[in-house]
This record gives sequence, structure tokens and C-alpha cells, in this order.
Amino acid sequence: MDVTAAASIEIGKPIETVFDYAVTSENIPRIFVGYGPIPAVVSATVRGDGILREGATRTIENSDGSVIDEAITALVRPTRQAYRLPGGFKKPFSFIVRSAEGNWVFSQTSTGTRVDWSFRFELTSPIARPFGWLLMRLFFQKAMERCLARLKDQVS
Repeated sequence: MDVTAAASIEIGKPIETVFDYAVTSENIPRIFVGYGPIPAVVSATVRGDGILREGATRTIENSDGSVIDEAITALVRPTRQAYRLPGGFKKPFSFIVRSAEGNWVFSQTSTGTRVDWSFRFELTSPIARPFGWLLMRLFFQKAMERCLARLKDQVS
């Protein structure tokens, strides 16, 4: 059973500029500041040789002390970044969420770049659905929107 959310924004900058800023690990703490119980990212580092690419693992440290690994499942400059979060959620989220996936799509527009970010939580059980829905719709959705607004402010 899954719960999903999506957010989009238009940014008046070239697609390569927006993509590069959004996927650079050092910028993730600058743009993802959380919302409510959704923690902010405090650091993001790519394991191994430090090069972000498909198959790489990026470690995310959050303001609540949790550490989550992102398995990069797609990285196609300048149009797409996708990742899977196979686990590592801190309680109480670990009672609700088994895993998650994020997908960023960057599209060239006549005035710049459109960013579409979708996110899917795989829930631990059907019983978790009301809590997962609440978490996604009331808090994670707002964190996504806030992240994209900060991306726009910082790239512009």
C-alpha cells in the first residue's frame, strides 16, 4: 500500500543550471529544510568516490538525528533524478513507512525550467494508511513545496 505526493515549480533559469543545483549534494541542506515533523537535511554525501551517478548511494543526515541512504536509481543530466530510500527511518516514521522513492523531472519551458517532484511512501501495513496519508499530505507535501520554493529562490 502506497501514499504519494507531488509538487511542481517553474524557474526562470536554464534547465542545466536548475538540474545541477538541485542534485548537488552540498545544496540539499540549503533547499530541504523540512516542515513540521519532517526533519531538515543537515548533510548529504555520496559514498565511495563522491561522484553522484546511477547506482551511487547518497547518505542523508537529518536534523532529528536520523540517517537515511538514498540509492540513486536514475541520473540523466539535465532531465531526471530518481532515488529509493530502502529504510532507516527513525521512530515513529519506521512504524508507518517501509521505504520511499523520489523522482525529479526537469523540463525545458519557453521561460526556463519546470521541475516536477513526485514522492511515494511504501507503508508498512494497511493499518498505517491513515497515518501515512496524514504524514504525506499535511507535512511531507508542504516540505516538498517549501524545498522547490527555496530551489527557485537560490537558483534565481
